[in-house]
Amino acid sequence: MTEPILKQLLDSVNLDYTLRFDESGRLYAGFQYEIEPDVTCAFTASVRAHMLQFRAHQILEVPILESDLWKVNELNQRWGRGAIYYNGEAHCYEAHAGLYIGNDTVLPAEVFEVLHNLRAIVWRLRRYPACLMQSMVSPYSFDRFFQAEYENLFDTGVTLAAVKETLHEMDYAFIQLESVLAQHFVEDDGNEFFVEFFTIGNRRLVIRARHRDDQTTQADSHVLAQLHELNSQFVAGSFVLQPASGRVFYWAALPLTLEQIHPALLDWMIDLGATAMRAANEIS
Repeated sequence: MTEPILKQLLDSVNLDYTLRFDESGRLYAGFQYEIEPDVTCAFTASVRAHMLQFRAHQILEVPILESDLWKVNELNQRWGRGAIYYNGEAHCYEAHAGLYIGNDTVLPAEVFEVLHNLRAIVWRLRRYPACLMQSMVSPYSFDRFFQAEYENLFDTGVTLAAVKETLHEMDYAFIQLESVLAQHFVEDDGNEFFVEFFTIGNRRLVIRARHRDDQTTQADSHVLAQLHELNSQFVAGSFVLQPASGRVFYWAALPLTLEQIHPALLDWMIDLGATAMRAANEIS
């Protein structure tokens, strides 16, 4: 089933790709994507757990520096559409972004929007180190990119009230704390975590998963390196370390319409948060 879905989605935006299988037998498509005139980057696409995931490879080949890892951690805390991570084997930065495809119809414009978003990340990372500088003036600055992205978002009609109503129909016990819906989970295997839902201006539905406030880790380069490894493996969103508190959380901001808010989606998002926190438990 994966091949026809993947081909249909990529053909809808007229990509020239080659289908391959990775070492685990998972199907993916490889292609070159233009970042700017006559400059391309190697992209791959795959369908994983109700997501169409695009991945940009070998964006920036640089030595690993702790200062850069912290700056990328800050970027992941602001992006939400995917993750930027350091590939230690290839000695370079890479990134991924995805689109939820669990609904009945995926429009070509939605596929193109994810590609365009990831392309913008690649374009800026290749302006290293200027892209990591705090600036609202430089066109290479991520500060300017995130500000423009928020301003350009269109209202999809997603409201916290609609999410809350659907969760209650599913017999979840989420409570509303100001503009956040939250529930504490304890699984049979002892995995304990909180899942929170909130919206970004009726434009994005956000899931955030975290441990208890007293469950912290060392805020150092060793932990950061482990988060980059987790971000390289995950299907959507990103893991982030808060340096002041030593707390790790996972979050993903999905561009969804009101019509897409249904039980299957919310169950999938909660499972995503549970899986993320289970992975975060292994950080040492």
